Amino acid sequence: MYARPTAEGVDIAPGAAGGSNWSPMSYDARSGLAYVAALHMPTRFTVKEVPATADKPALRYTTLEPVAGPTWGTLTAIDLQDRGKIRWQVKTPEPLLGGTLATAGDVVFTGEGNGDFSAFHARTGERLWRFNCGAGVNAPPVTYEVDGRQYVAVAAGGSAILGFRQGETVIVFALP
Repeated sequence: MYARPTAEGVDIAPGAAGGSNWSPMSYDARSGLAYVAALHMPTRFTVKEVPATADKPALRYTTLEPVAGPTWGTLTAIDLQDRGKIRWQVKTPEPLLGGTLATAGDVVFTGEGNGDFSAFHARTGERLWRFNCGAGVNAPPVTYEVDGRQYVAVAAGGSAILGFRQGETVIVFALP
């Protein structure tokens, strides 16, 4: 799990940006479930050494490079009242790094790098709805209420670093 880098490189997975990284998770106190967005993006971890010269000291540094091959995401419901048992997990075509939003209506929202913004049933993981926002949904969704109506909003800005289609839109959905 914690392989040291070599000159040839060591492939690590889920990768340097992988697993549950900086993406916000959400928690439903009623059910005791935490919802975690994660990504699988294998990385090659390499060490480089530059020998000393007459005017420069030796240099040792590491690099991280993407590994060719499949990437994906997972949305996981973790039961915090049952020692972290996984209640359900859904594999998504694209890495999830925008975070999750759990609502009191038993719906969990998350977005993918391909622009899909989806709603899942909080107790089962069943995908209930999907909308393509036109750019990577790599930001956490938020919810708010106006005049008794609940809304969910999310930014679709993509990621140049990860190669997700870029945009500059905030999309708002009214919940039924």
